[in-house]
Amino acid sequence: VSPMFHKLSACTALQDHVLLAVFTSGDRRRLNCKALCQEHAVFRSLLRDPDLFSQVRVEPGGYAISWSDDLDLSAEYLWHHGDPV
Repeated sequence: VSPMFHKLSACTALQDHVLLAVFTSGDRRRLNCKALCQEHAVFRSLLRDPDLFSQVRVEPGGYAISWSDDLDLSAEYLWHHGDPV
């Protein structure tokens, strides 16, 4: 049975703007963020600044990740758009 909301236990920035998200269920998803960054102007700074991209962190509660107060993604987005690994 799938949980109502997916919660993250960890998220790691990999090379080439890829995130590896680990959920509390033990499931893992890999998300290439290039298209997201190109489609949504708010995320473009992540393409320009690899150091910023590498600073990704899981928000308290595990329902989102963020890079700054202005840049975040929900755990649900990562679950539905990431590729299972």
